[in-house]
Amino acid sequence: MRYITTFVLPSHPEFRKWKFRTDKGVWIDITNRIKTKIQMDKLLDKINPYEVYFSTCLWQGGRFLFAPEIVFDIDCKSSIKKAANYGIKLIKHMNAQHQAKLLQIHFTGQKGFRLIYKDNIRDEYVGPEQRMNRFTLRRKELLKSLPKSITLDEDVTSQSEQVIRMVGSLHLKTGRKCIMIPKKTFLFNPNELKAMTGGVSKTLTPTINTVGNRGGLRLSTPFYYFNMSNRINGVKDKYVPLILRKKAQYYETSIIDIIKTYNLKQVLAFETHDMNVYLCLKPVSYRRCKKILSQADSLNYNKFSKEGQCFWRLSPFINKEKDMDSNPIFRKCIGEEKYDIISLPHHYALTHYFHLPYINDCTFIGNLNKVAKIEITD
Repeated sequence: MRYITTFVLPSHPEFRKWKFRTDKGVWIDITNRIKTKIQMDKLLDKINPYEVYFSTCLWQGGRFLFAPEIVFDIDCKSSIKKAANYGIKLIKHMNAQHQAKLLQIHFTGQKGFRLIYKDNIRDEYVGPEQRMNRFTLRRKELLKSLPKSITLDEDVTSQSEQVIRMVGSLHLKTGRKCIMIPKKTFLFNPNELKAMTGGVSKTLTPTINTVGNRGGLRLSTPFYYFNMSNRINGVKDKYVPLILRKKAQYYETSIIDIIKTYNLKQVLAFETHDMNVYLCLKPVSYRRCKKILSQADSLNYNKFSKEGQCFWRLSPFINKEKDMDSNPIFRKCIGEEKYDIISLPHHYALTHYFHLPYINDCTFIGNLNKVAKIEITD
């Protein structure tokens, strides 16, 4: 299965430097000139990277040409809401002071945004070194003119060798997809923005009425997490098999045997800070689900037997030292057969957190009529 299924190439892709990163964290420099989506598709099929990066500036034969865009990389690890507020301040400043044209807004896949503006300045009739020096000086002057309250990665804006994640690429730490954000959504619709970036939305986030429940843990600021149940809301006696195993235990061969024995078609494999998680979206009865968890020797078998359902935390985990670990990461699909019937609420919930393989030509079951009416602040 290919990690990156849909993507958007930047302008002038043939003059960009490209880097791929595998799911094991190995970097690969791409020497091929990529001109079209067809060429990129072939490379993605061949190498299957988890992340794809390209240079913010244009190059030819190792010589600097120019930068077609001004890139601002805003990252706030404490809160994605703060990062969005920094971005709004930056947009207002650029409109008022520089009359620059905003081309795109990207969610980077973790806790930040990228604002991309058009750069109309071209240093013609001078050599590559002079062009690069003038570019660096202009960008540093631009950064000095910005309000000091805005926190951003200045190197991405001012350094010619910087690379940024391509739209459609995944984030290795979170498993989330780098996506484009509409300008109106970014500026005027915070609830929709939260939903698009994997946060908690007032109208779009699943709750206990659909697939699970939510709970709160207060640190320095309120923090909320989302637990997903394996029970399918709106359908009697239907569950999705949710298998939890310790990370140290290799288990894929047994999972393949379980898929064949119970005709599960396909299982989604995830990884958390301490566990391997296997989830099948095909609905089964309580009795069959219990058999599957028993044969899998799943850590949640006893809980499922006693309470009639079990849970998996999708949002970041808080350990005993009060440190926040990264979100679960989607690794791959096990099994080749396509689903014929799947749980709609579970598929809906997972696509808010992960970039999953495209699913079509199947029957969806479950109830989504009682989707969240909850407002949560960071």
